[in-house]
Amino acid sequence: MAGYYGNPEATAEVLSDGWLNTGDLGWFDADGYLHLAGRTKDVIVTDAGKNVYPEEVELRYRGIPGVAELVVLGLPPPGAEPGSARGERVAAVVVPRPGAGGEEVERIRAAIAARSAEVPSYQRISRLEIWRGELPKTTTLKVRRGRLRDAVLAGERGGGDKPPAPPAAAAADQPPPSPAEAWAIAILARLTRIRPDQVRAGDRLDDLGVDSLTRVELIGALEARRGGRLDDATAGALERVQDLVDLA
Repeated sequence: MAGYYGNPEATAEVLSDGWLNTGDLGWFDADGYLHLAGRTKDVIVTDAGKNVYPEEVELRYRGIPGVAELVVLGLPPPGAEPGSARGERVAAVVVPRPGAGGEEVERIRAAIAARSAEVPSYQRISRLEIWRGELPKTTTLKVRRGRLRDAVLAGERGGGDKPPAPPAAAAADQPPPSPAEAWAIAILARLTRIRPDQVRAGDRLDDLGVDSLTRVELIGALEARRGGRLDDATAGALERVQDLVDLA
């Protein structure tokens, strides 16, 4: 490659001593074969300082029944700004097969949890996002990880394969959320960066990105609202948005 036509700045960024820096990562085995491991811009650096390559993690979770696509991304911990020094979590955006209902999504979740027991701890999926419809892709049908990551951080979860929205008149007839519902939606939106209009009473907290650390913050906020501590059994039974509303 001689360079980008009419763009010396871009050329200087990718050429070094006449060689093109592609951004690919790899390693040589004992026989001299080169194995491609991923791209520098996609590497996930965890809190523990481990480098995790999304393609390797995707191979470990390949073949789970009911999963049409599974894409691994690095996402910041809840409450941390993207690009902060706190490291990232290994997250997966999963597209269930078309028409999959809640029960099938639960089976996918259980299968991923079971598979995680066989995966090295630093490569385990710690956050699962369910995406409905087509993922953002290039013209060669490769997933655009950067755009998908931005979409997830913006609270998007795809727009396809969902029941049709109720008519405007019917929506207007819906009563406003109760104070407990409004509080639950607001706290979940703040901790998970999901848009408030995408939080539903039947959603599992895990699906919304509530991990163990976020759960501690959530229970702390709930105890402050109630004015007392939650016993372990009650806190452990907190699985869905409706459970949170009921306790609030």
